[in-house]
Amino acid sequence: MALTGVLRAGFVQFRVLEMDEALAHYVDHIGLNLVEKADDGRVYLKGYDEFDRHSIVLRESDAPGVDVMGFKVAAKADLDGFEKRIAEYGLDVDHVAAGEQPGLGARIGFMLPSGHRIELYAEMARSDDGPITENPDVWRDDPRGMRALGFDHCLFYGPNIAEVTRFFTEVLDFSLTEKVETPDGPIAVWLSSSTKTHEIAFVEHEEPGKFHHVSFLLESWHDVGHAADIVSRFDISRDVGP
Repeated sequence: MALTGVLRAGFVQFRVLEMDEALAHYVDHIGLNLVEKADDGRVYLKGYDEFDRHSIVLRESDAPGVDVMGFKVAAKADLDGFEKRIAEYGLDVDHVAAGEQPGLGARIGFMLPSGHRIELYAEMARSDDGPITENPDVWRDDPRGMRALGFDHCLFYGPNIAEVTRFFTEVLDFSLTEKVETPDGPIAVWLSSSTKTHEIAFVEHEEPGKFHHVSFLLESWHDVGHAADIVSRFDISRDVGP
């Protein structure tokens, strides 16, 4: 079966208050690889098991939050098709030129009814230190910190998640894999474009455009336990668990 349409979650760009502290957290503790510190102040990161150039973009700001989440599509032609479908649905579509993020091709972008910006793209440069495909070792270098394999999903808070769900399922061909609802409608939804349980999730919230978390894939439950040890050792604040 040919791969078409939206393939997977590709990147997320979010705002941090102190870049040096954020880098210590994401590189030393989470275990992401530093790809580039760009001239505009943005920093690009990736997991050691990711083929594409980057998946996490940090931007220093006086207010934390999310700027954009990007999804990779199978081909440039899919961008044209989705642009037409999104416009017919009633959302405004804009264009971002190739190279606005290093190594990233042209994108189309739009704002969800929840107040979150989503972009679609077809091309990203390959990572210089991605997984080895010829006579491969387990990894190039011994993973650090929590040994995150790569970017997994995001959870957003905002209004109108019933409408957001309809858009993702009818326009972008996502599957609704799980939901929590009341007689007044859904209060939480999980959506996927692939065989994963979800790549993006939303919780109903009065204030638009809110960012709850970015999640990283670990290889095993043993690594989750190791991550818990790092949380304890470095007194990293936690929301729930483990």
